[in-house]
Amino acid sequence: MGCIYTVTYEANWNDADQRDDEQELHRFTQRYGYHCKEQAHTMTSHVQVTLTCEHQGE
Repeated sequence: MGCIYTVTYEANWNDADQRDDEQELHRFTQRYGYHCKEQAHTMTSHVQVTLTCEHQGE
């Protein structure tokens, strides 16, 4: 089994910089061979997202 890590962050879809950061995070996980499951919890003014990523390599 590979290395597993969890990232939790709050997303505001109206924030263009945050959308860019999220895209960069997804590119990073794909580049380094991580497989991520995403869970999103909708709050009143934002979304709380938890990514659980497991490395698929050695």
